[in-house]
Amino acid sequence: MFDPSSWPLILGSVAAIILSVAAITQLFASGAPDEWLLLIRGGKLIRAGIGIFVVRLPGDSIVRFSSTLQRVAFQVECRSAEHITLTIDGFALWNVIEEGDGPFRAYRTLGLANLQKPPSHLRSPRHLLAAPQYKAFQSLFAACTQRLTPHRTLQSLLDDPDDLLQALDSCVREHADELGIRIEQVQVLSVRPTDHVLVEQLAAEQEAQLREHATLARRASEQRVEEIEIASTTKLANDRAQAEFEQEAYALQQQVSLQRRKLEAEREQLEIERERMETRQRLELQKLEADAAIASSRQALDQEQQLARDAALRQHESATLERQRDQLAFEVEGTRLRAEAQGAAIRIVTAAEEGKSPALREQQIVELVATRLSDAVSSLPIQDVHWSTWSGQSPLTMLGQALSGLRHAMEQPREPAPKSMDS
Repeated sequence: MFDPSSWPLILGSVAAIILSVAAITQLFASGAPDEWLLLIRGGKLIRAGIGIFVVRLPGDSIVRFSSTLQRVAFQVECRSAEHITLTIDGFALWNVIEEGDGPFRAYRTLGLANLQKPPSHLRSPRHLLAAPQYKAFQSLFAACTQRLTPHRTLQSLLDDPDDLLQALDSCVREHADELGIRIEQVQVLSVRPTDHVLVEQLAAEQEAQLREHATLARRASEQRVEEIEIASTTKLANDRAQAEFEQEAYALQQQVSLQRRKLEAEREQLEIERERMETRQRLELQKLEADAAIASSRQALDQEQQLARDAALRQHESATLERQRDQLAFEVEGTRLRAEAQGAAIRIVTAAEEGKSPALREQQIVELVATRLSDAVSSLPIQDVHWSTWSGQSPLTMLGQALSGLRHAMEQPREPAPKSMDS
């Protein structure tokens, strides 16, 4: 039969098993096939790899981040050798160095997003950098670009951006190894003057110089100027269209970002609601467990009280039986004493009877039998009895004859007649 009082022991054992399984699970960690896994102990890297499996000791830290190729876009305002303000757009592809302690250096210097405890502002688990770190990384490309462009003319930047691209690639790679990353590729998308009026003024100055040096070829120069103006107008129109397109794209990107933030806020609200529901369910479960424990305790207490009542009843019955046994022993002892007294009295009477004469004993017997016979006859339905004694026989003979006559009278048919007795 199941004992309800063992419930606390069973629940404690189940809780201990669950905690043991959870503790054993925490000792192991593994990374996904597209994920770096770092095991850090005492601030030093113990092991690092993509998709590896490690055993974690107490006090060890686990770091996870994506191993996919990353892209950073940048837009920089800088000055050329002529102090003309330019806007340069570009991007770079980079990844974490796999050799040595490169992953640990990248995590420590760049603040890579740890997917073991992802930051709240991380947009995607595929990104290595959250928004603040991404902006800081963009600043590296902006600083290198602003340091390189003052040594190059506007014409060289517009006509041949490869020179700037190679210099920018070398500048960024100098710092990449210190950061624990490898620059896979750097590209410059566009180089354009920020002030369009200034572009027109520069074009005008160039036109004036061409006129001064080509007075003999005015017509060719005028045609070239017209071509330049057409090209400039076309470029300005293209730049304007590109700017409007980029503004619209930026506006759309902002709308998408706003919608994404709203969705993230709603997701966080749902997560909070889910945690609240789980907390409420845990409280209800604890209450049910407490009620069950109380009911079990109450049932155990009732059983203990019933056992105590049964024990008291058994003790009372045992005491009653003991008293009855003592009373019976007392009565047996009294009966034995009375029997001994009666035996002694009988012996005394017998001794006294033996001292009497035979005639006296016979007379007493006859008197006793006559008394008993009178009592018996008085209880019988006898209507006519005639008893005569005239002989000189002994009393015992007379008593036998009387009994024989009485038997004969009882055997005769009954007739109504007055009762008479002669003696």
